[in-house]
Amino acid sequence: FFSDTTVNFEPSVEDIVENGKRPVLAGMSKIAGEEAIRLGMERLSRQHPKLFIIGFGNVGRVAANIGVNKYNRRPIIIDLEQNKTQLLNEFKSLLTSEDRLKTTFLFAKNPESVSSLLAVQIKALVGTRDALGIPYGPVLVVLAPYAPENHAPIIITNEMLKDIPAGSVIVDVSIDQGGACEFSRVTTHENPIIELEHGIKYIGIPNLPGGVPKRSTPVFSESVFPYMMQIVKLGVIGALKANPALRG
Repeated sequence: FFSDTTVNFEPSVEDIVENGKRPVLAGMSKIAGEEAIRLGMERLSRQHPKLFIIGFGNVGRVAANIGVNKYNRRPIIIDLEQNKTQLLNEFKSLLTSEDRLKTTFLFAKNPESVSSLLAVQIKALVGTRDALGIPYGPVLVVLAPYAPENHAPIIITNEMLKDIPAGSVIVDVSIDQGGACEFSRVTTHENPIIELEHGIKYIGIPNLPGGVPKRSTPVFSESVFPYMMQIVKLGVIGALKANPALRG
């Protein structure tokens, strides 16, 4: 006989926390990082954008790795000072020593300072050239300043748009938390882009992994499988009693 009890894993499954980490969210975030850099670079084909990554969590780590190794970019990563020691240690394990030389880390005291630092860095690019001697044109900004339980901090203001080079791309991965721009708006997998002033392209797709189901479904299934098995073996009430992470 089969029980007619059903368990709805969405959206609470991504909020499961074990040992201070979100195992289900981590897998989806890595795919989001892959998609963010891919979508951004596709809109900058045959160009050599400077890559800015805001936040070095799971999204930012993957975006940086792909930016360096697939697209030969030299990313500037900006995060909070409070995360400096942990992030630099993780950074060393993520990239080879040669690749680390291609990456710049900058730290700020608070989200407002992250915004100011990004603005300064973008302005500093005007009239400069990359390592190949090619003048910098558009930039690619991947926004992933994840803040658990909170609204994403505002990193790009309306005022900053006038200093962002024409044709640049902003990928707002934080749109799932309301977005990290003053002008953040939800876009879709079918219509991913909103064009802003002087040709700046804004991408604000919630659930980026949903656009690549063949890639994301196995990752999601593998991450939730242990919890599903606990429920199968112990029942819903028993699993909730046995595993505090499921009680959320």
